[in-house]
Amino acid sequence: MKRQSLNPKLNKIEVKQDQGENMKKIFLVLLLISLWHIEIFPQFVEDALRYTIPNSMITPRASSFGVAFYGLSDDISGLFFNPAGLIFIGHSEISLGLGFNRNITESDYLSNKMERKSNSSYFTHIGIVVPVKEFSKDVVAGIGYFHENNFQNYFDYSGFNPKSSIINSMAKYGPQDTTLNIPYFLWLANNKFKTPVVDSVQQNILVNEDGGLHNITGGFSVRLNKNVSIGATIMGKFGRFTYNREFNEIDIKNKYNFFDSVNYSNIDFNSFSLKESLTQKVSGISGSLGVFGTFENFLRFGATIKFPTYFQVEEEFRQDAYARFDDGWEPNPYEPKENSYNSYKITTPFIYAAGISIKVVDFIFTAGVEYFDVTQLRFSDAPPEIDRLNSKIVRELVGQVQWGLGIQYAPSILPVEFRAGYSSITSPYVKDIPNANTNILSLGAAIYLAPNIRLEPTFQYLTNSVLRTNYETDDENSRNYIIKLSPIKIGLQFTYRY
Repeated sequence: MKRQSLNPKLNKIEVKQDQGENMKKIFLVLLLISLWHIEIFPQFVEDALRYTIPNSMITPRASSFGVAFYGLSDDISGLFFNPAGLIFIGHSEISLGLGFNRNITESDYLSNKMERKSNSSYFTHIGIVVPVKEFSKDVVAGIGYFHENNFQNYFDYSGFNPKSSIINSMAKYGPQDTTLNIPYFLWLANNKFKTPVVDSVQQNILVNEDGGLHNITGGFSVRLNKNVSIGATIMGKFGRFTYNREFNEIDIKNKYNFFDSVNYSNIDFNSFSLKESLTQKVSGISGSLGVFGTFENFLRFGATIKFPTYFQVEEEFRQDAYARFDDGWEPNPYEPKENSYNSYKITTPFIYAAGISIKVVDFIFTAGVEYFDVTQLRFSDAPPEIDRLNSKIVRELVGQVQWGLGIQYAPSILPVEFRAGYSSITSPYVKDIPNANTNILSLGAAIYLAPNIRLEPTFQYLTNSVLRTNYETDDENSRNYIIKLSPIKIGLQFTYRY
């Protein structure tokens, strides 16, 4: 498709001559877009990492200790940490919990920082554990629902970009097909996918994420002898993630103010808006094996192997784009009549964990550690554009370690327990950024309403900085941005043993 002008006012005679031909071709482009269902939404490594992020609030009681709960695993949370610990419950147990997040997100892009806040609330878990008395050896079984992760987040970032533009990125790295390349469709690039709009633009971006990952887990623990127990679980996972981004680019300095039809060095560009939406539905299966050993009544130590999770991902996505020129002309927007679809699989790595706890008078000291090699994340049964991310995963990611310490004080004269924990998770990226490690501080308590009824409030504060991909470009400062997450989490758990 030959374009003599990106603005009808600049070459009215040529536009009139080509008007009929252009209208036919534009109609053909719209028809092709409406029938096209295999275009690929921009995928990045973090699309796989999202499903490996450890949740710091599996249950309020467990979150009081953090990863150090691997040394206890003696309530419904044992289904998630170490199922062999279920044997320590000793009774039937019903438990449920509520969680509340105060999300505080600070973005840092082109040396400009912005802060946004949002709230979310949810059920952390609900489950039951019961002894199975029909077996000669001690056997305890349980089943529970856990809110494994919360994806809700809201933030924006902006800045004046002197070296890059998303228009140039989409022209250069987008589909090299005139029926699918958005800048070409909006008359911002020629048929060689070259655009003059390469830098010096104001960029304003709004991101809204939502959804969560959930699991239903069934498991059991068997006491082999006085000092050793083993356990196993099978876990079904399901969830949903939604991502909406509005990316606006504006020529605030009026650098692009005339059309150069000879060298194609300028156009009378005013603004560009891109609206992206992505919905992922995931389902998966996993499981774990655990073992616990005890020494007398004061020492407990255990180990867990969590198997890879095999996720099936179904994706629905859409991109709408609009452009405006200096004289007010707005070409036909890029608005596909139907959303596009995609599906693929993600396999997460093994997780190896261990924990220990020691009881000293009225105190319990716990410690735990977890290792997972995220370089073993894999996309499969995916289009080539997504499958190629596997090589980036190996190059850009490293194994992660999560470790933590916890303490509980239970004064003998009061029906109350006090808890505190600290956990840290190393960054998954080879190229680290400041504050990339996740640090989690937890405080909690147990209030005994009766000898077998506990009410357990928990407070947790988390800090973490994450490197996000903005768009593909040769300029590193434009390619990425940083978000600093510092959510405040509050949980309340009710436990009844009978």
